[in-house]
Amino acid sequence: MSVRLSKRLVHFGASLGCVFAAFALAGFVQIQFTPGSSGFKWPTTSVRYVIQQNGTDDVADKSDEAAIRLALRAWEQVPDSFVVFSEDTFADASRTDYTATDIHLIMWDEDGSSGLFPPGSNVIALTPILASTNDGTILDGDIIFNGELRFTTDPIQEANRFDVQAVATHEIGHLLGFDHSGGTFSTMFASIPSGSTYSRSLGGDDAAGAATLYGTGASSRGTVQGTITITGGGTVAYPQVVAVNQLTGAIGGQALGDSTGNYLIAGLLPGTYDLYAEPVNGPYGLADTIGFKNESSTGFKTTYNVGNPLTVNAGQTQSASWSVPTGAPTLNVTATAGSQISVGDTSAIALVGTGLDKVTGGTVSGTGIVVQSISSQTAGGMVVTLAAKAGAITGIRCLTLDTATGELIVVTAAVSVVQRFPVVSLVSPTELQAQGGQTVTITGSRFVDGSQVVIGGQLATGIFVAADGTSLTCVAPPSPGTTEALDVVVIRPDGREARLRDVLFYEAAPVPTSVDPNLGPAAGGTIHTVHGGGFTAPLAVFFDGIEAEVLTVTADQISIRLPAHAPGPVDVRVVAEGKIGLLPNGLNYIDGSAPVIESLSPQNGGTGGGTTVTIRGSGFESTSEVRFGGALAALSSVRDDEIVVATVAHAAGQVEVRVLNPSTGLSGVSPTPFNYDDTPPPPPAGGGGSSSDCRLGSADGSGISLLLLMSLLLLARVGTPPRAGL
Repeated sequence: MSVRLSKRLVHFGASLGCVFAAFALAGFVQIQFTPGSSGFKWPTTSVRYVIQQNGTDDVADKSDEAAIRLALRAWEQVPDSFVVFSEDTFADASRTDYTATDIHLIMWDEDGSSGLFPPGSNVIALTPILASTNDGTILDGDIIFNGELRFTTDPIQEANRFDVQAVATHEIGHLLGFDHSGGTFSTMFASIPSGSTYSRSLGGDDAAGAATLYGTGASSRGTVQGTITITGGGTVAYPQVVAVNQLTGAIGGQALGDSTGNYLIAGLLPGTYDLYAEPVNGPYGLADTIGFKNESSTGFKTTYNVGNPLTVNAGQTQSASWSVPTGAPTLNVTATAGSQISVGDTSAIALVGTGLDKVTGGTVSGTGIVVQSISSQTAGGMVVTLAAKAGAITGIRCLTLDTATGELIVVTAAVSVVQRFPVVSLVSPTELQAQGGQTVTITGSRFVDGSQVVIGGQLATGIFVAADGTSLTCVAPPSPGTTEALDVVVIRPDGREARLRDVLFYEAAPVPTSVDPNLGPAAGGTIHTVHGGGFTAPLAVFFDGIEAEVLTVTADQISIRLPAHAPGPVDVRVVAEGKIGLLPNGLNYIDGSAPVIESLSPQNGGTGGGTTVTIRGSGFESTSEVRFGGALAALSSVRDDEIVVATVAHAAGQVEVRVLNPSTGLSGVSPTPFNYDDTPPPPPAGGGGSSSDCRLGSADGSGISLLLLMSLLLLARVGTPPRAGL
């Protein structure tokens, strides 16, 4: 048996919290149906994905796609993990049927047509996952962003929006089977402030998960296990146990224990660690989980392992058990946005909780970060000012607060130490050829290995960073199809970026970027759209040297009728005014017949769906699939020359109608769109008579009940004041 559950990123104003299943006994948190059941995991280390072609309305260029690819890359680059994401370039990128198991979509729902985001929904992003109830094997996964909310790829300029790369990195963690984990600056923590970029990079516990589930973690990393008990006897239910690297102060891993206090932290890099156990009572709490939210683990005080420090070796398991004093803590931090502090700077961290007026001092794990002052102190809140000395080691640290009576509390992963922002001061050359491939030199400061470059919304390649960090070179991508001035962005592995605006230009030339559909029959004759930019009529389109019939031309789309060609992949060339735009292997010819759509009747219907439409043409199969605007429609009847379907719900406007024959993978596109319109039709001429559409019920039966069987909520803060240095 398999069940689909949903993982949601939710906007609750300034709220904190989440609802998520947790996996006890691991140094990271896996999704699971119930405590003790198998954690979710793909059966392979290679996961295919498709970025839906419409993207987000909030980003004018293709930088949203670049941000998603960088988010995928963050998980791929864990040194001892084998996770690989493979883009399915021959899949139908117009599809929106995320429940289909043959495609893993990353998409925006801009009009509510997915049915997942009703008007006014506070869900920011959702990751539906289909998994086996037997062993947790992931069978399907997709990521959907709520287009009603606002996103950005320019977080410094638009700090009130959600950063695409940051949200995507978090959601990709869910796609891999990881749940929320404790620690404010962990990528998989339950809250992401608008405008923040820290979750673009992985924390130590996030990397530990990737290395352990999908890599070589068993041999290259170590494990700590043990039991947390009550002093004098008794068990501790679901404690959070955290391992902090003594040298760097960074979190190496963390785990939720089980109902009797047994814990296991897997995926620790070799090193010496301090360990502590704490109640799960905020900012990360048991109410933030599904499996454990009705349990209690708050009746004890935060306590370090009496055997600290503990040395962890690769491939070995160490034991560490200790007791904690019983009784609810009088000191607690229930909420904080944490503090991101640049080396050499100061920063303030605001804390909300109980008993904070008793705090007399504090420390930050590791060295180089000092507590300068405590201010605005009341029982319910306080502000701690921190200073990062020159040379402080970067990473995610913990803040410990204590009282005169000896009670302490650790705010896990509350401080992120980062280098100052990079700077881009010069780009050369500033004029590039449309086909790309030129070497670009970027001059500035604080560049590091692993930095990425985005030019005009597209990822550059071949990046080489100078040893002194003051320059880098890269290979320019093809033109995005515009002659307007473009930005150049350098993004470091820690997520911080530098941008030089309106600095670079591409020559005017046609730039084809994709063909849709990208499979065509060897006999030709089907209608396809060449996407790209810089298109101006008159122009010609060639498939491996054979000219196609051009039907219509806009600045970014060319509609063509495909010429015949032998089976196999072919290059696509667009020629205009002596300039040639090349798309290597842009279309794959298939030896088979494609369905052909000749007419739709009627050509319009209501936005609620359910309109019966007759599609006439040829080459239809009993297994043919029909999509309106990428969404799969329900078939009523099929003949080789006629299909009768019921439309799906969709926002008002015109949508493409497409028929796919799964036996060949070939598609046919209607020459005229279907128009969703709720305007009542004029009364029929003549008298009498009435009619009604045959409407199918909305898809809220077993499929949706499975989809909503379990909800996992990721809460985000909107309007949070920018952190110091951002």
